Amino acid sequence: MKVLLTGTSGFIGRETLRQLLLTTIVRQVLVLSRRPLSDIKALDKRIEVFVLDNFNEYPDELNRKLADVDAVIWCVPRYLSRILNSLANVNDRALGGSATNPTPAGKCQEVEMEYPVNAAREVLKAKEASREVNEKVRFLFISGILSIKDQKKRLWFLEEGRRARGLAEIKLFEVAERNRESFETVIIKVGLVLGRESHIMGYLLGWTGLAIKVDEVAAGMVREVVGRTGNGSETVSNGEVRRRGGEWLRKGPE
Repeated sequence: MKVLLTGTSGFIGRETLRQLLLTTIVRQVLVLSRRPLSDIKALDKRIEVFVLDNFNEYPDELNRKLADVDAVIWCVPRYLSRILNSLANVNDRALGGSATNPTPAGKCQEVEMEYPVNAAREVLKAKEASREVNEKVRFLFISGILSIKDQKKRLWFLEEGRRARGLAEIKLFEVAERNRESFETVIIKVGLVLGRESHIMGYLLGWTGLAIKVDEVAAGMVREVVGRTGNGSETVSNGEVRRRGGEWLRKGPE
């Protein structure tokens, strides 16, 4: 199995990579990044890193590698999570910035919507060109509990990021609808993602059901990719991700 992964400079993406590498089924992980990741590349010979200046333009070498990709896990930290994680004392850096360095105003739609949708299209295009359409590609997209699909709804906070994520969900489901025989979209609607070492505020939020541990998020996604136990294109709630992730952690890697 070959997996395309983003966000490995953030703690969600890094944990997802760690758990992918625990499985013997995964033979290669293509990592997309804005900057060199020598520390990650040295972890395992199955990792190949592509550094891109523009995530809307893929080089030919990368496109050739996409032809036999089985799954995409889009782990760019959510606009909302970067605010909430600052309360939980979590620093998550990846494509979209961090709690202390968030996505600049006016860039949310590009980073949060255009990049993942372009990735979906590029994977499908590469497969069609090489005629490598065997099993369906599963595209897992981490969204947030406050993302909004209604682009006209009046919002009182974090408007740009919430709308961009909601629009990304719409567009990715449209890709799946147009390519039913070759593509599935799975939206992961998590809340506050807690690390193993979190501020007391994080633990308090955990009691509300809005929080989830980073290893549970990663395990839930790896389960959907490696175990192929999902239900086709779907939206998975924070509680369901936690349940599925917990099951996978108890079972252990395959």
